[in-house]
Amino acid sequence: MIAARPLTGSIPQYDNMAHIVTGIEGIHTAAPGNVMTIDRGSNGGVVLGQRYIVFRSKRDQVMDMTGRSKPFAAVAGKPPLVEVGEVLVVAVRADDATVQVVVARDAITHGDMIAPIR
Repeated sequence: MIAARPLTGSIPQYDNMAHIVTGIEGIHTAAPGNVMTIDRGSNGGVVLGQRYIVFRSKRDQVMDMTGRSKPFAAVAGKPPLVEVGEVLVVAVRADDATVQVVVARDAITHGDMIAPIR
């Protein structure tokens, strides 16, 4: 059950990113229905019902470019940010907030980045 009414909007705001930090009892992965904590709270503009897109950076993956063409190397050397889900703010404190996972294409994990949807 979702404990907050989602705010409307559909555009992620990448200039105001935060991170998933932990879950109940220190869990590091979550699925739909689970709750996690984020490292941003009311002091950072988080409000009850705010939705966030969750994404993971694949940019730390290193690919061997030996023998690859320059155009391929230029593109393949910069893997994308991959959307893995969506969370909804269900409780807000000054410096952090609790979010509930509402959509997950992969497990939501500690360290995943989030961007508010407005």
